[in-house]
Amino acid sequence: MLQFDVTHALPFLPENWLSSRLDGLTEARNLLERGNGLGGAFTGWVDLPASYDPEELQRILQTARIIRGQSEVLIVIGIGGSYLGARAMLELLTSPNYNLLRKKTPQIFFTGNTLSSDALTELLDYVRDKDFSVNVISKSGDTTESSIAFFLFRRLLEESDVIIAKGMANFETLCACGLNVYYLFLCKCDYFARRLGVPLMTGMLVNEKRMRLAD
Repeated sequence: MLQFDVTHALPFLPENWLSSRLDGLTEARNLLERGNGLGGAFTGWVDLPASYDPEELQRILQTARIIRGQSEVLIVIGIGGSYLGARAMLELLTSPNYNLLRKKTPQIFFTGNTLSSDALTELLDYVRDKDFSVNVISKSGDTTESSIAFFLFRRLLEESDVIIAKGMANFETLCACGLNVYYLFLCKCDYFARRLGVPLMTGMLVNEKRMRLAD
C-alpha cells in the first residue's frame, strides 16, 4: 500500500490543503477505477497485478526466452512513456549501469528518443556485427524520432538471416515484406483475423515465408 506522509511539510501548507482538494481527488480516483475518463482505454494497469492476461504473459516470457537465447543486444525503440517504463523497470530491477555489469543476458540499449545522428550511428555501428533483437514500442507508429530509428534498424535487420517481430503493430508494418520474419503477436485486428482464418484475439506464431493470407 502506498502511503503519503506530509508531516514535515505541514508548516508550509495551508490548513485546507487537503479538504479543498478532496472532491477532485475522489473524482480522479473514481474515474481511474471505472476507466471511463479521458484516456480510460489505457488504464489496464490500475488492476495489476490482480488482473492480467495469463496468455499474454506467457507470450511475453516466450519472447524473452527467444531474445535471451539468440541475441547479444536488445534494442528498444520508443520515446516518452513508450520507453520510459521499460527503462525504469530495467534500472529498478537491475542497475542504472546494467550494460556494464557481468551477466549472461543481452545488453539493452534505448533509442528512437532523439534526433542525434551521432547517437544513432554509434549504436548502429556497435550492433552491426552482433546478433540483436529490436523491440518497437509505439501507439501511433508515426512518431518522427522512433520512425527514423525503426527505419535504420529495419534496414540493418534486412541483412540478417532471421528476424523475430513481436506485437500486432510490427506484424501490420512488416507483413508481406518478403523477409524471413517470425511474428509473435495477439491477433487483435478483424481484418487480419479474417485473412489469417483465426478467431479474434488468437495468439499467433507465424513465419512470413510460410503463412497464407486469404484475400
